[in-house]
Amino acid sequence: MYKNLKWTLLVIACIALAACGGRVVTDSTGVPDFGSAGAAGVEPDGGSFAGSHADGGGTGGNGGSSGSGGSSGAAGSGQAGIGGEAGSPVVDAGTDGDASDAYPPYCTTKERRLHDLDADGYGDPNNYIFVNVCAPWEDGYVNWITGNDDCDDGNPDVHPGALEVPGNGIDDNCNGVVDEGAVDGGTDGGCQPRLVAKLNQHFDTTVCPGDVAIQTLMFTFTAECQDMEVDRIMLQLVSQDFAATDSTPFCAAPCTSPGDWYFRNLKLTKSTGAGLMGPIDTPSQHTSNDLAHLTFSDSFTLKAGESKLLILQMDVATTFTASLAETRYQAYLLGVDVGDGNIPYVVENNVDPTKAVKVKQACGTLSIVDDNHPASAIVVGGKDSWVPFARYKATVEYESAKIDRVRVGLQSIPGGRAVGADFVEVAVASGGVVRGQDIFPSGAPYERDIDLSSNPIMIPKDGSVAFELWGKMAAPIASSVATPTSPRSGDVFSLTLMHDQTTGEWDANYVGKLNVRTTGDVSGERLYAASGANSGNIMVLRKSKPMFLMVPQSSTQLLNGVEVELAKFQVIADQAGLVGLIQVGFDARLSNGISVNGLRVYRGATMMIPDFEAEVHVQVSDFPDWQGFIPHWIQVELMNEQTIVASGNVFSVRGTLQGVLSGMGAHTTFWRSYAPANETGWLVPGPNGWALYNGADTYMRTLWTDMSELPHDTTSVDWTTDTLVDMIGQTDLYAP
Repeated sequence: MYKNLKWTLLVIACIALAACGGRVVTDSTGVPDFGSAGAAGVEPDGGSFAGSHADGGGTGGNGGSSGSGGSSGAAGSGQAGIGGEAGSPVVDAGTDGDASDAYPPYCTTKERRLHDLDADGYGDPNNYIFVNVCAPWEDGYVNWITGNDDCDDGNPDVHPGALEVPGNGIDDNCNGVVDEGAVDGGTDGGCQPRLVAKLNQHFDTTVCPGDVAIQTLMFTFTAECQDMEVDRIMLQLVSQDFAATDSTPFCAAPCTSPGDWYFRNLKLTKSTGAGLMGPIDTPSQHTSNDLAHLTFSDSFTLKAGESKLLILQMDVATTFTASLAETRYQAYLLGVDVGDGNIPYVVENNVDPTKAVKVKQACGTLSIVDDNHPASAIVVGGKDSWVPFARYKATVEYESAKIDRVRVGLQSIPGGRAVGADFVEVAVASGGVVRGQDIFPSGAPYERDIDLSSNPIMIPKDGSVAFELWGKMAAPIASSVATPTSPRSGDVFSLTLMHDQTTGEWDANYVGKLNVRTTGDVSGERLYAASGANSGNIMVLRKSKPMFLMVPQSSTQLLNGVEVELAKFQVIADQAGLVGLIQVGFDARLSNGISVNGLRVYRGATMMIPDFEAEVHVQVSDFPDWQGFIPHWIQVELMNEQTIVASGNVFSVRGTLQGVLSGMGAHTTFWRSYAPANETGWLVPGPNGWALYNGADTYMRTLWTDMSELPHDTTSVDWTTDTLVDMIGQTDLYAP
């Protein structure tokens, strides 16, 4: 393009000079100086005049020029004219005393000459010398005007006008475009059809026997210049790292039927998964231990300029030779048949050779971990309802699997009591459904295999499923009639997955493993989960349980010298039975400067007689809390056991406050001790109210009973503390 532009400029200059037959002269910078041109063929040494720019070009005169615009001036003694082909490069040296010696502008002006290192007639525009215009032409140099377009002066095949070679990554014709399609000499930009195949990706994945629709290779076909009919695609399947003892990593001997091959249902699909070519069941050729050819002969059409993504997809046989467990497979393009076979194709390989499909012999791996166990709680026995004790998550990789047997155990805690009879039944559940259930044995160890074979837990491939251990609780038996193995109020325990059992249904492979029998669906192999999952959180067996709930007081105003409700609460019994109440503790926070006097207890609207029906003890802290309030710990001691039925009764603690100023406040909650869950005993008078006969400090703590040891006497061991009891809410008072 640039060369043609320069020719155009020169022709315009020639027209302006009229004759345009003289030698083109340069100035000191080497740029052509058309204003200095002389007339063609004016040399006293003789010779014919050069042809004019309008005729065919005559014989060049000695020292003259071949004709401007002529197609082929005969070889004369002068420099090449514009538009004509060069004559013999014989110039007047300016030393023979002829007339030309008298024209110093021609011989003193410098011109630029380009090095042509690869001798292809085109020079490097960045590699040149300046010489006298009359100096003889030396080999290896070209004219600056006609030969300054060489984009690679080290390659004679690369220059303007060269044939563009498709797919070599070179701008052969120096037009600024690499591999734009086969170009016919670089003069008209014509396009030669070809198919470009770009290998995009080897899939890097691990597969298992029986897997389907495995993706191996992704590549793109692009039709250049015209529509194309792709008739056949040949691929090569390559294996790596297979054992030398195997005859082939592609099939089981004798490799004569489709069922012998490890890869089946091979097809080329679109990106949507829709089939494009295939399927085929066997390679078309098995060339060696590590090579197999795949031939797809279904045709499809590519429109000119269209690109189509293809993916090699295949199924994996259900069984593999054991030594092929770590074999890797890759696929490559061998060949393509397009139309009549005259359309070439080029392959651009951009895949990562380190990525491959890896086949595992026994694929499944199993892990079982704790999964947000249910919180510790009081569980009420005798309800005939399931209680969740523990929750786990089972995860498998590489294949799906099923759990059909689980060994469950009863876990006691140090200092606590637990017997198998605490449970009517134990079960394994998943998705809210019992999958299998059984009962604990009557004696220790309290363990049981739960058979899930009729309703196994299914784990999806590369997925997880949650399952739980449930229990139905027995009603506690009064100590007066209980045996050493009877369920008792205050029994504390959890359920857990057993491990390291190697008898009965469990073989030696379960050493260090959880006793959860899991089988891979494809491999048929047992999958083992390492031990480490913990037991569920502890639960406490009771016959009933209370709930304490703060309720709105009659007024929230805090007034100086006026009796207010510091706390107002309701005690509710579980629907299974009664509860008894003997003591309640509170934590009241009062603004600094407030004092409280005349504390009394009310049941409903009726005041309980002080020192006869109820007593109130207050302990005041010497230091404020982090918000500046002064803690007041209040213990309400009931002289007689209060029986609570169903929604129970509403109680309140009232007092008269002094020192109240505007903006002050008082806030009361239940006192929580967070003592051990198995604190259970009979009731005795203590130095600061009631206490349990197990030596526990119960000052300021709530004491209640589930009524499992009626009638109550000094040996009834069904009293306990506020641990695990639901105690909800807060009472707030504000001074206006």
